Amino acid sequence: MKRIAVIGALLLLAGCASSPQAPHQAAAATVTAQLPIPDQSNEQPVLAQPVDRVAPLDVVDITVFQVPDLTRTVRVNLAGEISLPLIGSIAAAGRTEEEVEADIAKRLGEKYMRSPNVTVFIKEKHDTPLRRVTVDGAVKQPGVYDIKGATSLMQAIALARGVQETANLKGVVVFRTVNKQRMAARFDLGAIRKGDAPDPELYPDDIVVVDESGLRGRALLRAILTSLPILSVFRPF
Repeated sequence: MKRIAVIGALLLLAGCASSPQAPHQAAAATVTAQLPIPDQSNEQPVLAQPVDRVAPLDVVDITVFQVPDLTRTVRVNLAGEISLPLIGSIAAAGRTEEEVEADIAKRLGEKYMRSPNVTVFIKEKHDTPLRRVTVDGAVKQPGVYDIKGATSLMQAIALARGVQETANLKGVVVFRTVNKQRMAARFDLGAIRKGDAPDPELYPDDIVVVDESGLRGRALLRAILTSLPILSVFRPF
């Protein structure tokens, strides 16, 4: 009898779930279709937290589980790199702690360890205004500028009071030295302003040169421009 009662209760519930809507329920459905549904939950919206990225001259703690010889505290150099035993230099600046962890673990796992457990933590941010960039060419106020914290190409141009009317916005070149190798990348300032291209972060000692349109442009810069496509990728020159 208990079994028959349980089955009957289940059938009764199923019938209630599939029964037609009552008039007040249909009206509520009509209003809901016309108006946004209010959030009746008690949960507060979760705000996205800013992503902390490694920057040149930051101090980072690197821990490799059960490998004391690879566990150390290092300072990121001006080129944005850190150096570790066995694997050498690793690009760190502009990347999150998790991205650096994954890179170190991958390189250790390729030759030396099986499934290494790596932790990277930014111990100290470099906040003193010792980072400098040079802005030259077709800008209103060329010069060497101190920068504090992360600084983008657009912000550096703003420090130089913007570009001149004769500037070639597609001919903005950033020069950078990486591992004693001179590198350069070409950017389209017009596309960056429109949001069609990312605004790259500058590193300490970067040199930004804005080309001039017409015949006033520098011969050396023009030669570099012809060899560098607008790909935002640093290449040797």
